[in-house]
Amino acid sequence: DHLHDADGLPWVYFALFEAYHQRTFYDDAWRALQEANRLMYESLQNHQHGEASEQQFQQIKEFFTESVITSTRSFCPGYRPSKRPIFVVGMPRSGSTLMERLLAAHSQVRGAGEDTHMAPLVGKFIEAGSTLDGGRLCTKLGKKYFSRMQQLVGAAKDSPVHTVDKMLRNVMNIGFIYLMVPNACVLHMVRDPMDVGFSNFRQPFEGRGTPWAWNLTDIGREYRLLYQVADHWRSVLPDGFLHDVKYEALVASPEAELRRVLEICEVPWEDGLLEFHKQEAVVHTSSALSVRSAVTTDRIGGWRAYARHLTPLAEALGVDISSD
Repeated sequence: DHLHDADGLPWVYFALFEAYHQRTFYDDAWRALQEANRLMYESLQNHQHGEASEQQFQQIKEFFTESVITSTRSFCPGYRPSKRPIFVVGMPRSGSTLMERLLAAHSQVRGAGEDTHMAPLVGKFIEAGSTLDGGRLCTKLGKKYFSRMQQLVGAAKDSPVHTVDKMLRNVMNIGFIYLMVPNACVLHMVRDPMDVGFSNFRQPFEGRGTPWAWNLTDIGREYRLLYQVADHWRSVLPDGFLHDVKYEALVASPEAELRRVLEICEVPWEDGLLEFHKQEAVVHTSSALSVRSAVTTDRIGGWRAYARHLTPLAEALGVDISSD
């Protein structure tokens, strides 16, 4: 039935890609993947999503200058919970679900997935204007975020935990996060641009939050934009508020990298964290299958089998792959 269903046909091609790819029939796999993404791209009602993201970034740069952040902090202290909330931000397919599962294996940490409570509070922050309710709003919203996330993960009131908010798009909200919860631990996932770009292209997303993922040029532009956003936050926020976590380092030396992350977030080490894949947990993201296996380096360099087809991605990223 799916073969005659315009909505289901792309998923058939995505499945064909995986089948051919597993058998190393790379030419057939590429044709299937290209058709899947073509159909998804043509289904878009609006192809101007990139312009909207660029506009949002311009607004961020205009509003969040170093002087504005410093002056706002002087009268709007924010809320500092005893258990620092953890945010995982960045590009999809950059190791964010793996990071969340590793952290959530800890007895003092709970993963909240992408069901974040930050976005609605950002709206209230913006509505308040420059007075921020006489400086009380930063603390009020910070407390509200912490309380709602504790409720979301089922923590007891007298036993708070570190929550992991994996709404990747919060990369746009890091300035607000700093003003509301200044002791938050913000982890920015970083992965090789060609690997993460191709991984997005081969992933059958639902599409509501990733309209750029079906076109190689759009993927490259999205990657560069998100890294420009992260660079802006680094330039205007105090040193050490935003921490890069490299996917390649995480899978090559998981214990060393996880120990580093836990130290940053002020969470003590526990044995058994690397056995996270043996724990029962519901994963709702596109990484559901991969995070149920042990940490592996197998997914590094996966784009190379299709290098000759990925010139548009490389050009949009500004990466030279001519020698690959």
